[in-house]
Amino acid sequence: MLSKLFGGIVVVVERFNRAGLAMFIVAFGLSYLVLRVLGLHLVDGLWLLCAGPLLALFDFTYRRLEEAAPFRTVTGGSFLYVPVWLWSALWSGLGTYAIVTERLIA
Repeated sequence: MLSKLFGGIVVVVERFNRAGLAMFIVAFGLSYLVLRVLGLHLVDGLWLLCAGPLLALFDFTYRRLEEAAPFRTVTGGSFLYVPVWLWSALWSGLGTYAIVTERLIA
């Protein structure tokens, strides 16, 4: 049906790629395990502050190995068309804000 509508061409739009999804899962999983092993309470700010740098490390390492540009979403990790390392910067900032102001992020 779709191929008839678009003249035989089917376009698939991906909001994330597999590398980006894997980076998210591993970064948040590792940060969860580290916080649990250290016996720290799992509050949003601390979790984001722990996962953010891990996510940036994973994405920059992947981009360096693939020789990809920092803003290319095709060759590095991406989520909602934004490179994963930008998400990590956002989460690190939100985590810092939550810890400094002692507020939980809802």
